[in-house]
Amino acid sequence: MVMPDVGKVTDPGKILDLLDEGVTQTLRQDQDDSATRDGMDIALCRINTETREVEYAGAHRPMYAMKAGVLEEIKGNKFPIGGGIYKNQTNFTSTKIKVQAGDSIYFSSDGFPDQFGGPEGRKLGPKKVREIVEIAHKKPMKEAAALFDQEWENWRGEHKQTDDVLLIGIKF
Repeated sequence: MVMPDVGKVTDPGKILDLLDEGVTQTLRQDQDDSATRDGMDIALCRINTETREVEYAGAHRPMYAMKAGVLEEIKGNKFPIGGGIYKNQTNFTSTKIKVQAGDSIYFSSDGFPDQFGGPEGRKLGPKKVREIVEIAHKKPMKEAAALFDQEWENWRGEHKQTDDVLLIGIKF
């Protein structure tokens, strides 16, 4: 296989394909005797400010876009980076959306929705994340960041932090 000049690849789906291939080969996950089957979830986007296009690809991670006040969920692929070969695994899909002034996008590591807490010690979950996005979108980004932090901390309560947490929000 001829590898493309990796420095010239800008399509998020193709970047994830190359990352998946590199992790799989490096960890020898393409061999039956591989000691590791761990994979990773990732969200990746490319933003063209001139054309107002966002191009998104994800491994088990969605991106939420608030466009004209309406929430749109752009789902990532249902397989991770690395971890061996998954049934029905194909190449990673890139999705392009147009954004206008006032629109916003949000994506996070799995540590945000996977945090245990609340009154029953359950995961925060994607439904609650979508609810927070819809409220945060109406606020200036500093206030939105504080809202995400406050909601997550209130949910976590006395529970130990489950995983790393990264959430990115961009308002256009």
